[in-house]
Amino acid sequence: MTDKDADLLRTFIASEDKALSKRKRGSFWPANHHRIGPLANRASGLLKPDERRNFYFHYMRVGRKRTAAKRIAQWLKD
Repeated sequence: MTDKDADLLRTFIASEDKALSKRKRGSFWPANHHRIGPLANRASGLLKPDERRNFYFHYMRVGRKRTAAKRIAQWLKD
């Protein structure tokens, strides 16, 4: 677990939260999806439970529905 990884996920969450209020997609995901995706399985160790739920909501929202749908129960349990 590193602060750098947690900060990356928090930046993604903040970008998507802001974009969602405008009914758009965040600007951080397109340039960083290759860095965010591999951290999805480690989010339980990187983020607090409320941050984790928000992360998975946005992660599913931006296009990783199939991957997230298979693992969402496990992720939220951690």
